[in-house]
Amino acid sequence: MKQIQPAYRSKLAIAETLAALGARAVTISAVAKTVPADSRDIYKQVNNALSPSGQTPKDHQWFLANRTRRLHGAALLLLYCTYRSGYQSMAPHDAHGLAFAMSLMTYRELNQVPPDGEPLVSPERFSLLVTNGYQFGWESIIRGAASNFVSDNVKVMKCRSCRTPHLTEAHYVKYECSACVEAKEARSAL
Repeated sequence: MKQIQPAYRSKLAIAETLAALGARAVTISAVAKTVPADSRDIYKQVNNALSPSGQTPKDHQWFLANRTRRLHGAALLLLYCTYRSGYQSMAPHDAHGLAFAMSLMTYRELNQVPPDGEPLVSPERFSLLVTNGYQFGWESIIRGAASNFVSDNVKVMKCRSCRTPHLTEAHYVKYECSACVEAKEARSAL
């Protein structure tokens, strides 16, 4: 029987949770820091199917296409920061994976996604945003720091009218969401 180290056992547990949340094997390996073969095996065991192949998302600008995506992206990042700061001192080597999984679980619950349903933001898109965009400096997300993409960075910023956090382009100093802009235009048209 193969001996599994306790540190790796916790990563396998995170991997199982991610597989149950619909993350593909490639995302499981990246987030939980598991060996790709183990991630594929876990995905198959949890989902009774092979992990889907294909490209993972590469364009973080997808989040900026509309207000809903901006809101969901900001919510996921803020959830991640909350969980990550809590797990950082308890489980520093697994804090990223735990925070990622807990953020996805909370996100699915808040959006009332059924167990077999697909949320607007997939685990792969969330991984692109948090793992690639904020690989370093996750602590500063909550303070509105810009992401670390090669270009076209983003940040979490509150709308100056409704005060709701949105994912915005990093160059904004002041931001007003499309719903507030439309409401102002409707009021001025009266």
